[in-house]
Amino acid sequence: MKGYNTPTFAGGQPLGRLCVVVALTLIACIGGGAVSTLAHVGATGVVGERMAAMTSMKKIMKELAAMVRGERALSTKRVADHAGTLRQQALAIPGLFPKGSNIHPSEARALIWQEFETFSGYAYDMARAAEVLAQSVQRPLPPIDGVTQKAPNLDFRAAFAAIGGTCGGCHKRFTDKK
Repeated sequence: MKGYNTPTFAGGQPLGRLCVVVALTLIACIGGGAVSTLAHVGATGVVGERMAAMTSMKKIMKELAAMVRGERALSTKRVADHAGTLRQQALAIPGLFPKGSNIHPSEARALIWQEFETFSGYAYDMARAAEVLAQSVQRPLPPIDGVTQKAPNLDFRAAFAAIGGTCGGCHKRFTDKK
């Protein structure tokens, strides 16, 4: 087009092409989270609050999973902080599901309010597992053959698995993934 100069960066790379490359890279890095993030667009009020809480818990669980697998250094402070956050958010979950709040873009099934005690039980079980998770890193690990252990102990792994089990069990029973 005459008279139109394509915006470029200092190296002469056209801005448009670079933006596409950056966008595609971000999409590739985000992976499956992109669909979940798009589902949260437009969520307001209590639905937005609970979606934000679930996203926060998912991020924490990803970091803890990396520690369990040994892909990230075990940080007792991070684990304790995350366990406290998970406990607090778990205890708040029942309050984030008032009757009638399964409006778009919510993925909540009406079954939540029909079986609210069971639903709340998952949240309370998660809070208890988060307490165990915090306690698991408070105890020093005994040395094996004089070498200090750096890997997560069995209590840590079990508590992490219990938290994941409550999340998965609740989501399987009470959500409609779109």
